[in-house]
Amino acid sequence: MFLVNYTGLDQKVMKKITMILCLLVTSLGFSQTIIEDFDPVLPGTAFFQDNGDGTVAMQQVTDPEVTRGNVLRLTTSASAPWQGAGLILQGAFLDLTNSGGPDDRKADIWVYSNTPNDILVKVTNGGPVSATDATHNGTGWEQLTFDFANNRDGTAQANGIYQRIIFFPAWGNSGGTCTVGCYPVNPAPVFSTYIDEISFGSSPNTTWTGNGDTNTNWNTAANWTNGVPTASLEAIIPNLTNDPIATGAVAVFGMEIEPGAAVTVNGAVTNSGVITVSSGASFIAKTSVSGSIEYERNLSSTNWYSISSPVIGQDVDNFVAASGIETAEANDVLFCTFDTTANYWDFYQNGTANADVLNPGQGYIVNLDGVSGDLTFTGTMNVNDVSIPLSTTDEGYNLLGNPYPSYIDSSAMLTGSSASLLSETIWVWDQSTDTYEVKVTVDNFQIAPGQGFFVQSNGVTGNVDINEAFQSHQGTDSFLRSIDRTEVYLTLSDGTNIKECKMYFIEGTTTGFDNGYDGPSFRAFYNNFSIYTHLITNNFGMDLGVQSLPNDDYDNLVIPVGITASSGTEITISANSTNLPLGIDIYLEDRLFNTFTLLNSNSDLTFTPTIDLNGTGRFYLHTSNDTLSTNELEFANTIQIYNSEFSKELIIKGLLPDNAIAKLYDLQGKLVLTKELDPLNNSNTLNISSLSNGLYVTKVECGNQSKIQKVIIK
Repeated sequence: MFLVNYTGLDQKVMKKITMILCLLVTSLGFSQTIIEDFDPVLPGTAFFQDNGDGTVAMQQVTDPEVTRGNVLRLTTSASAPWQGAGLILQGAFLDLTNSGGPDDRKADIWVYSNTPNDILVKVTNGGPVSATDATHNGTGWEQLTFDFANNRDGTAQANGIYQRIIFFPAWGNSGGTCTVGCYPVNPAPVFSTYIDEISFGSSPNTTWTGNGDTNTNWNTAANWTNGVPTASLEAIIPNLTNDPIATGAVAVFGMEIEPGAAVTVNGAVTNSGVITVSSGASFIAKTSVSGSIEYERNLSSTNWYSISSPVIGQDVDNFVAASGIETAEANDVLFCTFDTTANYWDFYQNGTANADVLNPGQGYIVNLDGVSGDLTFTGTMNVNDVSIPLSTTDEGYNLLGNPYPSYIDSSAMLTGSSASLLSETIWVWDQSTDTYEVKVTVDNFQIAPGQGFFVQSNGVTGNVDINEAFQSHQGTDSFLRSIDRTEVYLTLSDGTNIKECKMYFIEGTTTGFDNGYDGPSFRAFYNNFSIYTHLITNNFGMDLGVQSLPNDDYDNLVIPVGITASSGTEITISANSTNLPLGIDIYLEDRLFNTFTLLNSNSDLTFTPTIDLNGTGRFYLHTSNDTLSTNELEFANTIQIYNSEFSKELIIKGLLPDNAIAKLYDLQGKLVLTKELDPLNNSNTLNISSLSNGLYVTKVECGNQSKIQKVIIK
């Protein structure tokens, strides 16, 4: 079997070495083990030249098709009958002395060449030699199987210890079938062959059954097909009702966690193989995990995705080279970080070479090269808390990400880091609608492994803490709704694009701002098509993607609705609700035309605006048990008054009659500002930059009607 001795190897080498082949001791449950994939470096191998007449230059390079990361290139450099080059497996060897089955005598090697040819492979260690060949079709990457059960010359396989692999890439290069005793074409042409992922023999495994889905105990032998995993027994975890839980330390010869499955280990994991976590699976380890871990994330479309690395030590250059990421103009590769200072994306540059790794807790965006597929992150397991310093520049948006191969509870993260955030809100990219969806603390949203998300700094130096204790297992990244919560989703559509905002009706919330219950829309980039709401009271102009409201006063709630849309385009406003109390209906008021539209499963509002829509003041949402057909609201309910959070301006929104006037008084009752308002503009502003900070009273009046509201100037 393959044995690995880590003595004298540095930590980077230890992270890389994945090559251990276990001795075949039973005919039950076997799977091949990759002993070398040449990515990112070659810590477990060394080159040597065979004693043949020719030479083959060996070099680690990037896959010519840019799909497999780093590979090994074999290039002939002389015309001679024998052109061979080999690898010495340092600290690892193939033991064929006491093999138990024919599958243990095979090697699978991925090969790439533009020239069809037979490739000869020998394994030796200065003593017995086993040799076999396989034909490559020369049309791209192909996995070839080299069978050592019998040598290619018909002799019996020589049992022994093999630590050298010798490749003859030009063997039988004429394209014909090579028979016993044949030699390569002489002179042989000069050409290159690429190899990747050498898999030797078989390793025994055991598959989790959960004893008929009645038990979660990892250490119960009856819960496995071949007994409890050991350091020489790989663990296969399918998606079953009961997932395995280990209360203490475990040892595995690698582990394969299949889609939908979840594994929890509350002690140390001694891993002598590779732990593979499939897309949709979840892995939680509480203390330490040795060896290598791979996480696969499936991207089901060719749109943009927000991602993060769920492992430590993934090299950036190798990740980009192996992932099939789109290349845009010039050298811009569609793999980006977010620059908070510039409030824009930084593109990875094609041909870049550096020692950077994907940072735990940092978010990135990617776009694959015209096809859906998998991203693979390779590194070591993160079992520690992660704290990410926030950038406070510009608007303070920071792109972060889940640093674990499990789900994390966004509510726990937002509550714990509330002092550093403008609001307890994350924004998650929804590629199906090209929208950053708003998730607040009360949503209990579970952030998936490999998923990125935005937060917004409050402008003061601080961190977002993502703690190991926040991890969870979920079937999917989900919005966990309360079963009895009333929710209203207001949707805007132009036939192509769909946007929405949400209202929750929750006991104890107010009509003002409730942190963790109200969440602003994502405003890092301008959006020319959107729908949102404003606060009913103490409004300060924040566009809300989520607003939570009291659940005991439906008849008196009048919610300002904001819309951004271009003139001349037909738009539709509709609403969906859950758990709405019996008798309560949803109406959309249009104060420009003095109309109310019932929004339910059979009714919505469709119209074509004649001017661009931008902001609040025209549309209001009502929840009422009365039929609304005319505008019976008093003047005070038609006006919003608030001061801007970005500049010293007082804003008055709403449709005004003629001769409306705004007056501003200080606390002594002195009139400090007056302005006649424009009835044709539903958003009037008053410059208050000359006024001192403090509390003032605003009065908007028209004839015998008026609205009075306090404002604080900062």
